[in-house]
Amino acid sequence: MDDCIFCKIVAKEVPAVVLYEDDSTLAFLNHAPDAPGHTLVVPKAHVRNVLDAPSDIFGHVMETVRILMPAIKDGVGADGMRVSINNESAGGQDVFHLHAHLIPFHADSPATFKKRDIISTEERELVAEKVREHLQN
Repeated sequence: MDDCIFCKIVAKEVPAVVLYEDDSTLAFLNHAPDAPGHTLVVPKAHVRNVLDAPSDIFGHVMETVRILMPAIKDGVGADGMRVSINNESAGGQDVFHLHAHLIPFHADSPATFKKRDIISTEERELVAEKVREHLQN
């Protein structure tokens, strides 16, 4: 994709601080991090997001996530890590090239997690029924 910033980073047309690279993926530090060590893992092939990703490409991204998490956690002295993937504009995606965020967290930093209200089994079953109708086997 000519206008994709992540494709340009993969092609080395735009500089990035690369942490890891293999035949299928590239991982680099986010230029506007949520925390020190905030890393993005992208497939080298242009794929819009998880909804469009072939299983092999998505699998390579997740394997790179698995490899990098302990190195980032230990490297920045974090107590935990968040992995997130935003899909489509409504889901927070603003660069339309599949990418996983690896964000380190420290026990003494302000938590961004909040307790959620517990919903009934019946409510969860109603949602589950709707989702199951759309699962492809």
